[in-house]
Amino acid sequence: MFIKNGNVFKYSRYILALTLTSTLVDSSLAVALANSENTIEEILVTGRKRDEQLRDVPLSVTAITEAQIERAGVNSIDSISMQTTNFQISNTQNPGSVFLNVRGVGQTRNSEAPIAVIVDGVPMTSPNQMNQEYFDIQQIEIFKGPQGTIWGRNASGGAINIVTRAPSNELEGKATIGIGNGPSYKATGSVGGAIVDDILLFRVAGSYENYDGILHGVTLNRDVDDYEDASARARLIYEGIENVKIDLRGSYGRLTGAGPYFVAMTDSDGRPLSGQENNFSYEIVEDELGRTKRTMWDLSAKIDVDIDAGTFTSISSYAKVKEFFNEDLDFTEASILGAEQDLHNRAFTQELRFTSNSDGPFRWLAGGSYLKSKRYLRTDILANLNNYLAYVGGSSLENLPEPPGSNAFLSPLSMSAANEHNEAFAFFVNASYDITDQITLETGLRYDQEDRKQINFVSGGISKARFDMLQPKATLSYKPNGDHMLYVSAGRGFRSGGFNQTSTFGLIFKPEKVTTYEAGWKGAFLDNVVSVEASLFYTDFKNKQEYILDASVAAQSIATFPKARVYGLELDMTVRVTDEVSVFGGVGLLDTAYKSQPEGFRPSDVGLPANFDFRGLQTALAAEWSYRFGIDLNKDIGNGWFAGGRLDINGWGDKAWEPGNQAMQAPVHLVNAQVTFGTDAFEVKVWAKNLFNERYYQEFASRTFSGLLTDFAFPSQLRRFGVTGTVRF
Repeated sequence: MFIKNGNVFKYSRYILALTLTSTLVDSSLAVALANSENTIEEILVTGRKRDEQLRDVPLSVTAITEAQIERAGVNSIDSISMQTTNFQISNTQNPGSVFLNVRGVGQTRNSEAPIAVIVDGVPMTSPNQMNQEYFDIQQIEIFKGPQGTIWGRNASGGAINIVTRAPSNELEGKATIGIGNGPSYKATGSVGGAIVDDILLFRVAGSYENYDGILHGVTLNRDVDDYEDASARARLIYEGIENVKIDLRGSYGRLTGAGPYFVAMTDSDGRPLSGQENNFSYEIVEDELGRTKRTMWDLSAKIDVDIDAGTFTSISSYAKVKEFFNEDLDFTEASILGAEQDLHNRAFTQELRFTSNSDGPFRWLAGGSYLKSKRYLRTDILANLNNYLAYVGGSSLENLPEPPGSNAFLSPLSMSAANEHNEAFAFFVNASYDITDQITLETGLRYDQEDRKQINFVSGGISKARFDMLQPKATLSYKPNGDHMLYVSAGRGFRSGGFNQTSTFGLIFKPEKVTTYEAGWKGAFLDNVVSVEASLFYTDFKNKQEYILDASVAAQSIATFPKARVYGLELDMTVRVTDEVSVFGGVGLLDTAYKSQPEGFRPSDVGLPANFDFRGLQTALAAEWSYRFGIDLNKDIGNGWFAGGRLDINGWGDKAWEPGNQAMQAPVHLVNAQVTFGTDAFEVKVWAKNLFNERYYQEFASRTFSGLLTDFAFPSQLRRFGVTGTVRF
């Protein structure tokens, strides 16, 4: 399967890990563990619209419990990605620029994510919402592979189900304050309880962080990565009507901070460079500090009505996101280029479904959903025309007409602006039938239809398009006993096509269609002391969407590759060594390739030879391998006190920054650690992220695949560390 250049299974060294379990069973360690009374915590997941034990779910899923969330410091979308294999994320430029990639199914700039993110049953309708602070969380579940029949639109690569803490009759709360390098100051808090016992319950939570930054800009002589982030959430549950539950939820967030701070790769004389994707001896240089501001809020209402046969559910939501940023675009000390971007996005969603009860061998759900959204996006490229023409003509920075420090006026060089409207309908059904006590067949079907319209304010044109697809899925699982399960599945996923704001590479890009086949095994050994999951999968793409930049004409577009594919493997293991110590880890492998030449652009459009062949090249932003390893310690030291610690090691490598593979990211290895001391009511935590100060890039644009004057890079965060104190009541 992973055959390249005559090598049988390129990653054969990793297959050795598949024998670890059988070796463990016969080893002396196994004997010791078998005599232990320690067992791995049974985890209940709700992501498939009903309560299920994690080991009984016939697909690849990672569940992060509340205790694990706190001990691992999971509070953002990137920290979620570090808890599962074959899941990479890049946070870049502005808060809304976040690129998710699960098993090679990924998001690119200016596109919707093919991984659905859902909070308390409500889908995030804009990728600009995903990069935010997650707080007061009860559980996070990451499902891989097509999930449309359960989780809805844009779930062709998977789904992330985030469950916040629900209120109860008991009044309880938590407050945390902390300080870190930068310096940074952070506070979070939550409180919930009953207004009327068993009838009206409430919970409110909030988070605030002020961070001064640690990435220094040499020309501005200040840190350029500062931000201030404030978020709040409120929830009200009413159960005063028999068999009816009404769950109201609202949230608000506001983030302000420094704007993008890309690094322009030039030599000591300011001449452009290529091939700098793994050169980290950079300096952040810009003549003007950009600024970023994002506000977002949402409201939702979930109503459940229980009857003997099951539950009717209605989920209504409205969300709005506004984001603005400006930046220096040449990233030199001279005034040459700048940019501004303004985004307004609002969306209304409605879902209706019926879920049968869990009694009996036949279980099912069916329903429909509706989305109506509007997005306004304006991007301005600004220039000091005298300096721009001189620099493009070959003048050095020292010889520009208006030298550094002159604060020259930037005038419009180009602009793109458009309104995009989307009205989407979907119908879905999912059913499971226990053929025998050991064999279960699950089938699902989803139909999506999206009607899109773009009003281009620059050209004056109006474009319309309809995209639709029928998406079947089937899974067959076999449980020979309570400790093991085998499953096979096949499913299709769909991500709508859309519009580019310029016609350089085609005004309309096609929908991405994904077909995934998977075989997996879940096993528990030694009375649930050891848990193992393994899966093999193959994904076939039709019209794989990729981001293409042609800086020579200021065109940012999405183009498609008619054919692409992914072979993959995953192995995850958890060992409960004692009742105080757990060891866990996993490896993921991906073999990706384009199988056709692109549609929508020619290689020469981005600076490549006209006869350049993309076939066989690695797909963009999908790391060939990834791993995670960790140790979790929680020790009772007497008199109600405990001491704990956690170490998380993650890595990935061999990632192509763009379809032409002109820039390849070298392997990255990150270490997070924390030590905790306290009681049930109070604790102190010392933590560090990126402990060894690993340098890497979150985004990279090669001049040989962009038309840029030089390589550009967006640097990652450096080491962050601090101490927090938490009080519970």
